Amino acid sequence: MLHEQSVHKLQHNTKNKNIQDIIDYLHLHYNEPLSNSRLGKHFGFHPNYLNHLVSEFTSMPLQQYLIHIRLNKAMTLLQHTDMSISEIASEVGYNSVHYFSRHSRTRSASVRQNSDNTYYIFVLYKYNFVPFIYTG
Repeated sequence: MLHEQSVHKLQHNTKNKNIQDIIDYLHLHYNEPLSNSRLGKHFGFHPNYLNHLVSEFTSMPLQQYLIHIRLNKAMTLLQHTDMSISEIASEVGYNSVHYFSRHSRTRSASVRQNSDNTYYIFVLYKYNFVPFIYTG
């Protein structure tokens, strides 16, 4: 009985370490093209199992969690740098502003004015992070 408890505890600790390694990797490499398959190969897990581990830890699927990381970084860059929206999109791992706005999700909103008096207003609409552009 004691041996079974020790084995279970060891398996639990190993699983937590695996999850933490995956989460740390996502936070370090969020701006790279990361698919479940690529990550599965990197960590030696089947992509579905990898997705299950991340979902269990974060309460969201792996790709949704990756979007969450990218969006938080984008919001920080939007608020604290002079980078253009396309530069921010590229910096956080999106190939285009369109893809960035179409696939991003957030819980917050932000307004940004560029030097040409173009305002970018990012709002939450049905869980989508949508940029509206206003030129005034």
